[in-house]
Amino acid sequence: MITEPERVRYDKHMVDDVLYSGEDWELAEAMKKSLRMEARHDPFLAQVLAKAETQRFMVNKNQCFQYGNFKYTPRYPVQMGLVASDLRIWGDLKSTLPAHKKQFDEAIDFFRLGPFPRLVYGYRRQSAGISSMVSPRKIKKCSKHSLNEGDTIYQKGKEKYEELAFRWWMLFG
Repeated sequence: MITEPERVRYDKHMVDDVLYSGEDWELAEAMKKSLRMEARHDPFLAQVLAKAETQRFMVNKNQCFQYGNFKYTPRYPVQMGLVASDLRIWGDLKSTLPAHKKQFDEAIDFFRLGPFPRLVYGYRRQSAGISSMVSPRKIKKCSKHSLNEGDTIYQKGKEKYEELAFRWWMLFG
């Protein structure tokens, strides 16, 4: 609803070809409202939402990688959920349902296990920006988590991203 509104059919409670139940649709609307309400009290979030582009593809043609002892320059594309270029910020909105800060931190730990670390590193490499994860919460407040180069997520993502970039380069040069 936020980063890809063109895919949403509000009149039919659908996203693409998926029909959502009344309860799921109401929850999505509440999360969207939560994000907008939080932006009223958070100048940083308000500025990012006002200036951000959504679902932007980027290819940094000048980035150099090293995989083992091998150096190469892939043209590896990344799709970013939320980009505010002039602020040097990218963000990712995650639809998690934490009721409090501890649950939000646990959700971040959950995302560490999937493709999220690779995305964090990829976003940072592509944009040379500041990274952040934002999640509307059930208790009508948002949570934000900045992701920095020394973080576990970043380091884990670096390994995954560089391996994937190398494979991309091997396949597509």
